[in-house]
Amino acid sequence: MWLNLSENEVLALEELCFGSLNAGQLVETLGKKNSFVSRVLNKLEEKGLIIRKGREVGLSPAAHSQSFKKLYDSRPNAKIESWLSGNSMSVLLVLSGANEVADLKLLE
Repeated sequence: MWLNLSENEVLALEELCFGSLNAGQLVETLGKKNSFVSRVLNKLEEKGLIIRKGREVGLSPAAHSQSFKKLYDSRPNAKIESWLSGNSMSVLLVLSGANEVADLKLLE
């Protein structure tokens, strides 16, 4: 499975680069419906990019999630959602030096 991301998933990750939020805050920030944001968060969690603690959502400590944060932090005014939507996020996984079995399974 490749690590494909939608533009909305990238936008949610960008917001989480500033720190943990709850789903309601993401709904407000992204201007989307609650059910839509819930689906986006479920997909990001399945991909190992976020973790949930109760109602709080934050970036995962996984290498590919932290690589995303480094890229975002290095170009805060760029519209990276267009760069990273689709298969492009898989590159971050490889560049991060993924060597954990769980990380490498994302590339199958």
